[in-house]
Amino acid sequence: MAERSPSSLNGPPSRKLSSLAHTEYEDSADKPSSSLRSDRSVSLLDNRDAKVKKASPSDDAILKESLQVHNSSKTCVTTATTQLKVLCRKFAVLSEKVKQEAKMREDAEKEIRRLNDIIQEKTKQREMEQTTVAYEEQNRQDKDQLTKVTQHLRDVTMSHANELEKLHMRDAKQSHYQDMEALKAALYESQSAAHEAEKRALELQGELTAVVRPLLPPAPIAAIGSDNHSILRALKNRNKQLQERLQQEADATFQLEEEINMITSSYHTLLNPHD
Repeated sequence: MAERSPSSLNGPPSRKLSSLAHTEYEDSADKPSSSLRSDRSVSLLDNRDAKVKKASPSDDAILKESLQVHNSSKTCVTTATTQLKVLCRKFAVLSEKVKQEAKMREDAEKEIRRLNDIIQEKTKQREMEQTTVAYEEQNRQDKDQLTKVTQHLRDVTMSHANELEKLHMRDAKQSHYQDMEALKAALYESQSAAHEAEKRALELQGELTAVVRPLLPPAPIAAIGSDNHSILRALKNRNKQLQERLQQEADATFQLEEEINMITSSYHTLLNPHD
């Protein structure tokens, strides 16, 4: 029997079985039976002049012929059984390797899924960090904008307050000016009335003097009658009343001047609060 190469025993079972059959065919070809040799001799004698190229046998033909040879030879059956056992053991080893590779592939897939989950988690975390940074930046911008708007509103409020204060001061100034004009007019009227009263008093005093002087003869006072005394008392009373009225007018004028001075001082204090 021809020696089999190690590569013929490794590989798929169908290829191994074909290789085994081909090897058995070669063995049977090396040691043909007597009937086969005689048949071939006759064939060669009958066809000596013919030149026929026989086609190479197929795998099925080789396997079939190998099985026939094995059926006719117990030794070949034993060898085939041994080889089949070897093939089974190799198939078992290959099956175990396939299982191990499948398990390794499953473990690798699990590891890949785990790594993908970690990558996705890291990606989500990175996206969340970027979103947080964007929100913080937006919050900072909004805060700056709010500060600017607040400052603008504060400035506008202060401007409006200053305008209102100016308007109030203008109104107060106008009102104070009107009050001053009214007080001045009243003071002028009072002074005019006092002047008229004083003038009238002087006129009355002149009239009294003019009236009393002709009534006073160079005679002694005892010679004056009761009528003259009554007229003199009336004139004195009138003069006293006029003097009291003049004093009242002077007091009123003084009070008005004091009030005007107080109002003027308050007005200057209101216009110049820092002085």
